[in-house]
Amino acid sequence: MVDFAFWVYEPAFDLFARAITCYPMKSQPNVPGFTARGIFDTNELDVEAANGQIITNARTELDIFMPEWPIYPVQGDVIDIPWEADVDGGLFLVSDVHGYGNAGGELTLTLARWEEGRLMGYWTQANGYDLGALDFATPTLSVT
Repeated sequence: MVDFAFWVYEPAFDLFARAITCYPMKSQPNVPGFTARGIFDTNELDVEAANGQIITNARTELDIFMPEWPIYPVQGDVIDIPWEADVDGGLFLVSDVHGYGNAGGELTLTLARWEEGRLMGYWTQANGYDLGALDFATPTLSVT
């Protein structure tokens, strides 16, 4: 029997994983963000439509090494992946979790890029989590 976690995934993560910060907003609501590591990748998929037109879609994923996580991320958690050596990063929302165990040690998170302003505000951390508009974007009434 092959111990995939020890012989396959751990060396792969030692070589390819990069630093991330996980904000477990849904899986552990009262826990602050913590550092971890994962293998970040975006895969493109081209599909040919019936009329011959090519439709391209992309899926951004983060593989995590399960033995390093006491509680796994769930849909709605936030992952911050810093830019590293000119490789893309950003703030992402976990949109799906699949491949539970993946033969013994790897879990794949599907990520959706969290775009600033997309939800009429920015994500900030101050005594917890808050989603709100910037001060200059808050409407005020002035009487002259």
